Amino acid sequence: MGHFPEDYPIDVQKLYHLWIADVVVSSTQNQIGKKRSIEDIADNYLNQLVQKGMIQVIGKDADGRIDTCSLHDLMRDKCIEMTRDENFLQIVNINELQKASTDARTDRSRRVTMYVGKEDSHSVLKSLSGKLSCLRSLMFISTCTEQDRSEDSCEWIRTICEKFMLLRALDFEGGGTHITELPSAIRNLKSLLILDLRVSGVVIKLPNVLSEMISLCYLYFPGRHLSQEGYSTQGYKTEDGTLLILDKLNHLERVDDVDLDEVDGKGLLELAKSSSLRILHVDANRYPSTYLPIQVDMFPCNLVELGFWYCKFQEDPMPVLEKLPKLRNLQLRICYKGKKISCSKNAFPELTFLVLDGLFSLQVWDVEDGGFPKFQKMEIYNCPLKKIPAVLPPKIIIGCSNNLRQVVDDFRQQGKASTHTQDI
Repeated sequence: MGHFPEDYPIDVQKLYHLWIADVVVSSTQNQIGKKRSIEDIADNYLNQLVQKGMIQVIGKDADGRIDTCSLHDLMRDKCIEMTRDENFLQIVNINELQKASTDARTDRSRRVTMYVGKEDSHSVLKSLSGKLSCLRSLMFISTCTEQDRSEDSCEWIRTICEKFMLLRALDFEGGGTHITELPSAIRNLKSLLILDLRVSGVVIKLPNVLSEMISLCYLYFPGRHLSQEGYSTQGYKTEDGTLLILDKLNHLERVDDVDLDEVDGKGLLELAKSSSLRILHVDANRYPSTYLPIQVDMFPCNLVELGFWYCKFQEDPMPVLEKLPKLRNLQLRICYKGKKISCSKNAFPELTFLVLDGLFSLQVWDVEDGGFPKFQKMEIYNCPLKKIPAVLPPKIIIGCSNNLRQVVDDFRQQGKASTHTQDI
């Protein structure tokens, strides 16, 4: 945990990435033989650290899991001291170029975190490349504002792909430099488990070689941002204009912001059926031109989190999605133009959190008695609902848009849920 700067809010997912890269956590079986996910095991480790007072909880997600934490100053100092003594981690501050490039311990470290500013990152990486051939994880943390970023990262990314071929974790998010494209040499990173491309303010050109990186478990694409004119100001596209191929990635457990307009549809369907996939967020660029057919066998039964942005469902998606036996988190945003959604009595046996946002024609939502047995929280925005299922707990709604405030207030005042859907 010494990777992160002092008083830095630590994204728990990034911490888990580092643990996964170092095999601190791995998929295992509990005493009754039921397989647990890597993230479930990591959650358990993190909660133990919290209970021992070693870290502070900053925030939790909708499922009640810790999503942001921080390290006590004394604990961080101790971590850095231990990593220095054991050559476990090298922190490279680009603002201290001479020190970073002459540290005698660097050649024995397999983990590097670079604090990136406005200075030249490529020269430092190049100087370290001969010493760090066994590097396992590389993380970039920005020490400058987005406006201060001026360096084009193409050359130093090529250095990474050609020199650090044993990398397991590569995280560009918050890197403080403009990543305008990835070189085709990214295919050299055959051992890579985690690839985080969530940079802001640019459209990244991707080589169509990701399907060759067959060890990938976590793949984060940059989220799509559109200008008022409808042009992409942030996101990704292939360098030759073809659709991105993602088949053969059979070990993926999480994929964020996969874009229907940039990815081969057949490969996406194969990916979505993968038994290892647990978290999937699907996006689209040109709503409502993108049509996503939804079928009973489209998604793996192991999915615990699923999100759709700007996808076009022509039919009510609930009868299909409600059958996912392990789904805990579902987000539907600007993806359905129908006036009604319906859920059966056996709907969503494990769902705890739901977001309905931008379903601009939605007026009625029916849920049969017995549906949503573990439901805890939901958010509703930009939906002209006239009915709310009374079978749902009255205190579940934690956020709503202004036009729904009266509807929600009336719903909460109903008290105990009845067995039938009532008009509001």
